[in-house]
Amino acid sequence: MTKENPKRTSIIILITIIISDFLMIALQSQIVITSEPNDFTKNWQNPPIPITLDAYIFSIDNPTGFSSGRERAKIREFGPYSYR
Repeated sequence: MTKENPKRTSIIILITIIISDFLMIALQSQIVITSEPNDFTKNWQNPPIPITLDAYIFSIDNPTGFSSGRERAKIREFGPYSYR
């Protein structure tokens, strides 16, 4: 095995930091935030289609018997829990 050169590692880290700083400056100059509502913000505040999230939770009632391979899993379902 060979040890990595610490000077090389330091240079790579320094270059990465410099590039990321330039990238952040370039991105921040392109981002424009306005207080006027546009189509995107109107659709975000009042979506044209209803958005719902249904979640199901499953529980294994016999985890030790199932993990040892002696029993089949006894699964219990909870839900749906709906968010609208």
